[in-house]
Amino acid sequence: MSFHSIIAYLWHEITISHSGTKIVASLDGKPMIELEDSTFTVAGKVGLWVKADGKTAFDNLWVARLGPRAKDQSE
Repeated sequence: MSFHSIIAYLWHEITISHSGTKIVASLDGKPMIELEDSTFTVAGKVGLWVKADGKTAFDNLWVARLGPRAKDQSE
């Protein structure tokens, strides 16, 4: 799926999985981006961002822990 084939004005499901330094982003169940990034290693915060000229709505946002908490992460 390319970004050009995304149908506008329809709801889509975006899934982000972040475990350790591995991040996987999926669109409508299809992995689109997989990368390693050590910028944010402590659990506990979520942020949403869209381009200023983008028209975006979010619905049914939920956050779930994927596995055991690492020893170096604060409560």
